[in-house]
Amino acid sequence: MSRRPTAAGGHGSPTSKSDDNIRVFLRIRPPMGREKQGGFTFDNLQPDPVHKELVHLRHGDKGAQKKYNFHRVFDQRVGQEEVYNEYAKEAVQHACEGYHGVLFVYGQTGSGKTFTIANTDRGQEGVLPRAVRDLWNHVNNDPVWDYQISVTYVQLYNESLTDMLNPDHNNNGVRLSGVTDRRNDIVVVTDKPPHDGIEKEVGSEAETMRLFHRGTENRVQSSTKMNSESSRSHTVFTINVRKQAKREGATRDGQPSATLGKLIICDLAGSERIKKTEAKGQQLEEAKNINKSLLVLGHVVEALTQTKSQHTPFCESCHSDQAGRRKAHSYGLQGPVHGAAGAAGRTP
Repeated sequence: MSRRPTAAGGHGSPTSKSDDNIRVFLRIRPPMGREKQGGFTFDNLQPDPVHKELVHLRHGDKGAQKKYNFHRVFDQRVGQEEVYNEYAKEAVQHACEGYHGVLFVYGQTGSGKTFTIANTDRGQEGVLPRAVRDLWNHVNNDPVWDYQISVTYVQLYNESLTDMLNPDHNNNGVRLSGVTDRRNDIVVVTDKPPHDGIEKEVGSEAETMRLFHRGTENRVQSSTKMNSESSRSHTVFTINVRKQAKREGATRDGQPSATLGKLIICDLAGSERIKKTEAKGQQLEEAKNINKSLLVLGHVVEALTQTKSQHTPFCESCHSDQAGRRKAHSYGLQGPVHGAAGAAGRTP
C-alpha cells in the first residue's frame, strides 16, 4: 500500500525495520488521584505478562474477558523515552527517506494523549520534542544531503481548519486544496484568495519548537467534568523534509537525487461520552463534532488496512493528512478504570 518516494533521480526503498504500513500501539496510563479517591478499581485492563503485544480486558462485574492484539502494549511503568523509541522514532527515519511518517494518538478525554505527544517538561518530554531533536540531529550530521525544513500547524475545531501560526485570528482560516501537487499530496492553503501555502521555513531545533509553542497557545481548550484541560480541537503539526544530494553522483543504489518527506504529528481531541462529561451548550456541540470526526478517522484507517478496499473516505471530514506515501503509527491511550474500559477495543 505504501509507495516508494518518487523524484527526478529515480526510486528509493525504505530501510526501516518494519514492513507494516500501519502499526497500532496501546499505552495504559497510571491512575490519577481523583480516580483513586473515587473508589475505581484498576485491574480491568491487564497487559499479558509474557507477550508484550497482548492485553486482557475484563468487561463488567461478571469478569468476562477479551484479548486484544497490538504491535506493542505499554503498561503503567513504561516511561516517555521507551514509548518514543518503540512508537515514534522510526517515523523520523521515514520522513527523511521521503515517506509520510504519520503519528497520532486516540483515546477518550483525559487518557493522556497530549502528555504523550506534546509534553515538554525536562526528563518527561513527549513524542514531538523528541522527534524534533532527532530530526535536527540527523539533518545537522548528514554528509550526503542538504536539507530544507518547514512546518505547518493547523487545528480542526468544529469541522473548521485554522492556521495556528497565523496571529491574525480573524483571517487565519485554511482549507485543503482541491488540487494536489505532483506527488499527489494534499496541499493546505489559505481560505481566502490568493490561496497561498502556509508553510514556514525553520533553521534549527529551537526555531521549530518556538513555532510549536506559539501555535499551541492558540489551541481551543476548556474544562469538563472528566478533564480540567480538555482539548476541544484536533491539531496537526507537520514537518516537511526536503532534501537534495550535495553533489552529483553522491547517491547510490538507485536512490533519488531529491526527495520530500513529511513527519505528521496529530494530537486528537478525546472521544467523549456525554453522560460522563455532562457537556452542555457550546461544549456539547464541540463534543458532537469531535466524536463525528473520530468516527470518520476510524473509517479511513479501516479502509487503509483493507487490501480489497475500493474507496478511502477522506472527504467525509477534514482528516486528509494521511494521503500520500504513508507509514502511519496509531497510538491508543487508555486509563485503567471500568468507566473507560470500552475505548481499548475501539482504537482505530
